[in-house]
Amino acid sequence: MSSSAAWWHSPRSWIIGLTALIVIAIIYYVAADRTTPFTTDAYVQAFVVQVAPRIDGQVVEILVEEGSRVAAGDPLFRLDPTPYQYTVDRLSASLTSTQSNVDSLQAQLEHYQAVTKQREADVTFAQATYDRNLKLEEDSFAAKQRLDQSLDELRSNQALLSQARADVANINTQLESMVGDEHSSVAEARAQLNAANFELGQTTVFAAVDGVVDNLQLSEGTYLESGDFVMSLIDTRRKWIVANYPENALSVIAPGQKAKLSFFMYPGKIFDGEVAAIGAGVYRGQGLADGLLADVENPSAWVTLSQRFEVRIKPMMDANVPLRVGATVRVMVITGDHFFMNAIGRFWLWLGAKLDYIY
Repeated sequence: MSSSAAWWHSPRSWIIGLTALIVIAIIYYVAADRTTPFTTDAYVQAFVVQVAPRIDGQVVEILVEEGSRVAAGDPLFRLDPTPYQYTVDRLSASLTSTQSNVDSLQAQLEHYQAVTKQREADVTFAQATYDRNLKLEEDSFAAKQRLDQSLDELRSNQALLSQARADVANINTQLESMVGDEHSSVAEARAQLNAANFELGQTTVFAAVDGVVDNLQLSEGTYLESGDFVMSLIDTRRKWIVANYPENALSVIAPGQKAKLSFFMYPGKIFDGEVAAIGAGVYRGQGLADGLLADVENPSAWVTLSQRFEVRIKPMMDANVPLRVGATVRVMVITGDHFFMNAIGRFWLWLGAKLDYIY
């Protein structure tokens, strides 16, 4: 055996080779972390609307199924409208009756105003008659009788005028309570009718956004109370990827940088993406004003792990490639023109995507 062959088979050569591989791996890891930061702690995220009725009622019709695609404004399910229709009918009749009462008061006001004018004319005439009789001879019995009679008529007409004015004032008091150009009682009845019509309209529950129905938990005959969640609606207008990176990687990641993506649900395929935003904080840094002193915990670990922050990635994909919310993603951000490191990073990403066929 030659000396070179003996050296390769010696324990020392294996130790040197293994040490060299470890050093190369560490150097690559550090270089890759600064040029092509990579993470598998990433997932697809989207807005999810929790669907619940705004009123109580019994379900009479379900118009969607699990996985149905709906557009904003499409009906999802209906509650029994019968009791709400009864309420609308009753309040509609009440509004008509209230308006009729107000109209009747208005007619009475006009009547008593006319009566008041007539009473004022009667008082004026009686006052003139009394004044005329007062100027006549008062020593005769007939003159005194006419004077007393005219005084009685004057006082009677004055009393009737006072009563007419009181009636006008009373009706004015009832009519002076206005909301805008409408009497308050009519406005209240109309508001109650509007509220009843609104609740009647809520017996049909509509989709708030374009989306996909998920986790449908509903059957006909179920009695629901206001706020009972019965399904989720995944917003399909916009989806993004949340990639959680250690904080030491954030110094080289910036919005606008290109990214490469591989989804576990699409084995062997690589997609493009772009860094949209970097999270400004995490929960543990949120200060809450609770009036208590700070509770500082002593670190128990020998090595303090780096905090992870959200990096939002915008997927640059065809609309015909569906993304499921929560799907696992591999993300590699390309921080610059690092040809050699970028090529190695793409290779590892491609290799991982191929291995998705297996597990």
